[in-house]
Amino acid sequence: DPDKAQVVTALPKPDLTTKKRRGGRRMRRLKERFEQTEMMKQANRRGFSVETGEYGDDAMGLTLGMLEKPKDGSSSTGGGTAAGVGNLRRQYAQK
Repeated sequence: DPDKAQVVTALPKPDLTTKKRRGGRRMRRLKERFEQTEMMKQANRRGFSVETGEYGDDAMGLTLGMLEKPKDGSSSTGGGTAAGVGNLRRQYAQK
């Protein structure tokens, strides 16, 4: 009598709910790393009745929001550094 062949069983259906993460220093640091920066928050904001560049860029979301220099010469309240704004422009150009 030969031995019976192994029966291949299907894997159980996975749970689609993510398990609850516990707190602690490691998780706080991890969340902090992927948190939205202040510069990105300002880039997502819009000024009230502020004219931006071309319509196409504005419609496609390629503006820098509150980080862009106002055209009237007044000081910007954005607080973004020139290097940071340059990095954002490069990121948008790659997309």
